[in-house]
Amino acid sequence: MRKFLGHPPTAKDLVAEQVGKIWLQYDTDRSGYLSRMETLRFLNDYLASKNLPPATMAAFNRFFNELDVNGDDVLSRGEMAKFVYNFYKPQVPALGGADDLVIEMVDKIFLKYDVDRSGYLEKRECLRLVDDILSQKGQPQATVAQFNRFFAEFDVNGDGVLSRSEMARFTRKFLKNQEVIPLGQISSTVDKIWVKYDLDRSGFLNRRETLKFLNDFLVTKGQPPATVAKFNHFFREIDLNSDGYVSRSEMAQFIKGYLTAPQVTDPVTELTNKIFAKYDFNRNGFLDKRECL
Repeated sequence: MRKFLGHPPTAKDLVAEQVGKIWLQYDTDRSGYLSRMETLRFLNDYLASKNLPPATMAAFNRFFNELDVNGDDVLSRGEMAKFVYNFYKPQVPALGGADDLVIEMVDKIFLKYDVDRSGYLEKRECLRLVDDILSQKGQPQATVAQFNRFFAEFDVNGDGVLSRSEMARFTRKFLKNQEVIPLGQISSTVDKIWVKYDLDRSGFLNRRETLKFLNDFLVTKGQPPATVAKFNHFFREIDLNSDGYVSRSEMAQFIKGYLTAPQVTDPVTELTNKIFAKYDFNRNGFLDKRECL
């Protein structure tokens, strides 16, 4: 395992490093995921290290289906992390909370910027990331001196590349500097939403689960349930990568936007919302004659 100079690794760091090693060895097509064949190689090597025979087809299918929580027939780094955590469970504390959001963001960074699929970000790849962040903030590209300072700060073991755990340190610091609302508070809210609305325990909210969340949210605001058009607009806004599901980090972005948005009180709108919430029995967004009586 790579050594961390001056910084004790967190549980998430240990897991991320191990997952990185697995991907480096077994993600042979550099797709960013493990196919069934690649996963079988990994599992059999793992069993051999424990002096156990190779997995039967039935045992492998059970193993794969348990890890493949979203049923897409490939394993993501996040899905593999659950197995790695269970393997290291005696050595590391429980995972979860804000770190789950951090590791999901790191996954997206590596998917976009680790162009050679090495499992690490070299300087050129990191420079693209830094320049993209600065561009989003309306700032000029980093000078050589600025970039070198950035890279030296987060390349804690000085090997000339950034590992996933080193990038996680950057992500935590970046989020801490950006958040008006503490990341822990947002993460706690996301946890509660997932417990209530992730009914199939896939780790994501599908459209039906998101609609239930949205309508319950609107009720707390004294507003009528969402129309089809309103829900579709909401889902397009929150599903940032357009994969048809809402991830925890996408929900966190919605919560952050809601909590930091200025709250404008409009008495007329508030009264109208309360009237519709009480009397629009068929939830069609209109009051018919019977409902007005």
